[in-house]
Amino acid sequence: MSLFRRFASEETVQPRSETPPSISSPQSDADDAQRLRKAIGVHVAELLGEEDPEFVQDLVDAFCTSAHSLVAAVRGSDDLEEVGNVAHQLKGSAANVGLKEIQAAWARVESGTRSGDASVLGLELANAVEMTSRAATVLGSA
Repeated sequence: MSLFRRFASEETVQPRSETPPSISSPQSDADDAQRLRKAIGVHVAELLGEEDPEFVQDLVDAFCTSAHSLVAAVRGSDDLEEVGNVAHQLKGSAANVGLKEIQAAWARVESGTRSGDASVLGLELANAVEMTSRAATVLGSA
């Protein structure tokens, strides 16, 4: 089962369930990466009018690099300010490449941290981390 699905002109990434239905094959990851890269290309073209594949690749690479390091910084953190700052960065990074569900997940985390709601450090943070890690891993493997 693919963790990515297509809505109109955007790709979304769903968090993994507690018990994954199956281990995805390298072929399905490659297919997911190809679909996701195509959607990112469409997003960048619509947003910036830029269709240069190298430019899109640079954006994808920047997303993957920042996503991996920022996720590692907040995984399991209980520091609301730190998580809020990272959530803000990842929200923007996901928006740059058109990953709307990831952007929304980090927006929820950021909003909760800014309002002092420590409950977002549980499931909300875990879902945002999982979706981001999965997208960065799949995109980085292609």
